[in-house]
Formats: sequence, C-alpha cells, structure tokens
Amino acid sequence: MADVKLQTPSDLARLVKNARVQRDLTQQDVAGAVGITRQSLARLERGDGGTSFNTVLLILDYLGIRLDALTERRTNVPAAAATGSAAEAAADALAKRIASRGLSGHLTIPGSVVVPPGATEVGPPANARGGE
Repeated sequence: MADVKLQTPSDLARLVKNARVQRDLTQQDVAGAVGITRQSLARLERGDGGTSFNTVLLILDYLGIRLDALTERRTNVPAAAATGSAAEAAADALAKRIASRGLSGHLTIPGSVVVPPGATEVGPPANARGGE
C-alpha cells in the first residue's frame, strides 16, 4: 500500500473505508472483528469523531494497514495555544489527582512565585523583601 498522509478525520475515514471495500468486507465484518458496533464503524467512515485511538489501531491492524507516525507542526494552530491547552490539561489532571488522594491543593514549584488569589501585582517572594 502506498504511503497516505493523514491530516484530518476525513483522511482516516477514506483510508478505512477504501481498505474495507478493497478487501470485500462489510462494516459488520470489521466491527465484529474488533469488538465495536457497525454504527461506530460507520461514524468513523463518515469522518465523525468519537472513536478511541485504541479502536482505530485495532481497525487498522485488522485491515492490514501499517501505521507509521511522522509528526509535523500544524500551521493552523498557534504553538502557544497548543502548549497552553496542554499545560492547562496537565494542571487540571494534577489537581484532580491531588484532590483524590486527600492532599493539600497547593503545589509550589521551587523557584516559582506564588500569587495569592485576587493579587494584581507580582513582586519578589516575601522572604526576599527585607524582613516583611
């Protein structure tokens, strides 16, 4: 099979559907083999979201499609936004883990500045202000 560049859900949908049809398989054949419903496979083949990465890998494996990943920076998503979203997601996940273990909700990273809620200015740490 030729190399195919997957950049959108529609690219994946086309790849899966074409491979299934070329192998003369029905949606039910593939869905049953990987443990999902026919409707779930139909959604994937339409390019709709909701299919887990693990399920996609099972489908590709069943259809004999090898996945090699090469990543490129996407030009339509600013790097700062992507990094910010990832950082926010990581912070949320950490906060949930801390709360689930009954630990303090405060985390201070050495060398960081702690900003109290409602503060409008950030200055040097209190112990560096000369006796405050």
